Amino acid sequence: MSSVNINPADIENLQIEAITAIKECKTLDELKEVKSAHVGDKSPIAKANQSLGKLPIESRASLGKVIGLARANINQAYADQEAFLESQRDTVSLQKEKVDVSISPRRKKNWLSPSLDLVAARN
Repeated sequence: MSSVNINPADIENLQIEAITAIKECKTLDELKEVKSAHVGDKSPIAKANQSLGKLPIESRASLGKVIGLARANINQAYADQEAFLESQRDTVSLQKEKVDVSISPRRKKNWLSPSLDLVAARN
């Protein structure tokens, strides 16, 4: 995509590609890699937004709205997937670290116990 020739179909394709890549992530590490490619400042949608200044004034507003909406949708998809993956990670972590609090812990004998045991043994 050249910096002067941007059309809404290109932006729509970038949006679909980014959202698909985001939703395919299965781990937070994968999501971080996708972030730089599709959400970050060097992503194609960000570059399209930066190139708006090179367009004629008449087309800036309409394309700016299309790009802004696409970026908002991509950012929302990223936030949703991040929340889902964090929730999934936390659930797994809680399952692994589960503690049964219904079982009472064994109590240590107090300092008098050895003496009482000796007295009981003598009787």
